[in-house]
Amino acid sequence: MGVGVRYLAISCALMSALGSMPAARAAQEQDERLIYVMQFGGLTVADVMITLAETPAKYQSTIKLRARGLLARFASLNADLAGEGKVVGDGLKVVPETYRRHWSTEKLSSQLSVSYDPVTRVAMSTERLFNPITGEAKSNDDAPWNRRKMAMKPVPEDKRTSVVDPMAALIGVRQLIRGSSGQISFKMPIYDGSRRYDVVGTTEAPREVTINDQTHRVITVKGRLDPVFGFDESLQDRVHAGDGKILLTADERLLPVQIMIGNSLGVGVMNLVADCRRDPAPCEAFGQETAQAVKN
Repeated sequence: MGVGVRYLAISCALMSALGSMPAARAAQEQDERLIYVMQFGGLTVADVMITLAETPAKYQSTIKLRARGLLARFASLNADLAGEGKVVGDGLKVVPETYRRHWSTEKLSSQLSVSYDPVTRVAMSTERLFNPITGEAKSNDDAPWNRRKMAMKPVPEDKRTSVVDPMAALIGVRQLIRGSSGQISFKMPIYDGSRRYDVVGTTEAPREVTINDQTHRVITVKGRLDPVFGFDESLQDRVHAGDGKILLTADERLLPVQIMIGNSLGVGVMNLVADCRRDPAPCEAFGQETAQAVKN
């Protein structure tokens, strides 16, 4: 998927493990649009927009990535993730119904979909790789970043049962946070359509931090991604390993203000730069040259 989409997938998974905060009243309805700048090694690589729409019964969430700066020089990369499902009162707090991930460069595109059996709760995925101009079918071997020595085996059914996708995990843990009242340890089983992994970590007490000249009261969450199935540890999948840190606003909105992930390739950071509930202009301009975001 390239560095940008890989980082986005990991960020989303780690966002799903946001842990706990002092008990807050559950939001009956919430509609958020947030803009982030993604940087890797200190250089801007993409703009990201996250939407969170929730009611007491259902959720819908999306993440959009548009490459710029260093990443845009190598590939005209766009990525879109979307998930929806039900909000429930126990377990992981969500019952995901669908998860979709679409990324595209100038020469290669991928459309992935995950659905869930309503009885067995087994996750099932399909993926189509193709040339976005001609529509010609492609395979993973056609991806320039794929250097695997052997094909990866499909994730077995028992490792796709009672799991959540990255978007559902984010919503589920936000629900857990609203009913929690102290620091906790956590473990979230995630299937992203091709790989199975756990996000595990711990939470810390609230504190104040300043990011981009704005002070926030946040919960710090430290976590890591533990590969379970579908990873080639000897090659490029090492980028999935590493430690992460999330700063989440300690209020009813539960907004991630900073996401930081480090691995053998370096350190990636996503910083919140616009809250479109307060000012809709950055979201309306998202993906355009006029977008309000940090420039290199």
